[in-house]
Amino acid sequence: MDKKRNKELVEIAQKVLKEQNILLSKDCTILDSYNGQVASLSVSVAMLGLVPTLAVFYQDKPNDNEKKAYRRNVLDAVSRMICYDSRAKDEWKHFSDNGCFAKNMFSYAIDHRDDSLLRNEIIECAIALKQIVRTYNLV
Repeated sequence: MDKKRNKELVEIAQKVLKEQNILLSKDCTILDSYNGQVASLSVSVAMLGLVPTLAVFYQDKPNDNEKKAYRRNVLDAVSRMICYDSRAKDEWKHFSDNGCFAKNMFSYAIDHRDDSLLRNEIIECAIALKQIVRTYNLV
């Protein structure tokens, strides 16, 4: 990933965090455990593969009663980034259908196991998201 591409994805990550409050709380802090979860996403995709990693991240469902970092929220942020990315394939724009970003991305990945472009897109988005997460106050 070159500097221009990274800059573009970092701006998208910032936009997603500000607009959706997925990882970012109203007081502009991020739970410290998201730092490790975001950092592990790109490494896991590269080492374990796309579908196994998405399965692990997707099964960690948010519970509104707990103030805890959930891996599914990381997937949701990355899938939203992909929808905003101008370089993303048109079929990836459907990740936003019904507001089920992470679910739609996971379903697509299962149906298209050999999609190395999606694999690379997720890795690049996760790296940019990691850079943005580390600029916020982690609590």
